[in-house]
Amino acid sequence: MATITVQLDSAPVNQLLSQIEQAGLDLTSVFKNIGEILLNSTRRRFEVGMGPLGEQWATNSPVTLANKRDPRPLIGDTRSLSTQISYTSDADHVLLASLMEYGGTQQFGAKKGQYGQTRHGVPLPWGDIEARPFIGLSPEDEEDILDLLERYLARAAGTMD
Repeated sequence: MATITVQLDSAPVNQLLSQIEQAGLDLTSVFKNIGEILLNSTRRRFEVGMGPLGEQWATNSPVTLANKRDPRPLIGDTRSLSTQISYTSDADHVLLASLMEYGGTQQFGAKKGQYGQTRHGVPLPWGDIEARPFIGLSPEDEEDILDLLERYLARAAGTMD
């Protein structure tokens, strides 16, 4: 299985994580909760057809539309791409991933023939695929994570019920 990494970087989030770490607090539950936030927002993106920064996904080509039941981009007959997303977390990170090998192609796009060709000389992919990012940090995700971290710090300091 191929691995594609998208690093999410937010200065305000990193600052609060550093404060929690400097206080000697265990981040295991924090990263688990961040994983849940990112997992839920990623799943919602498939419902609305938008990337993490609010960009509308490109519509499917006429050829693709002729070969599937659901016209929405990234929603195939099995719904595998939208349902096979998970995360792992521990005390120092969270990793959100698509379990489908073609997830990276959908996230970043691909040019016709980028992956070579079949034994019959057909290019892979057989046409250009526009990027339809579904994994990423939206402004709403960042707000939710900041709220989570602030509540965690307040609870640890004993200033919250």
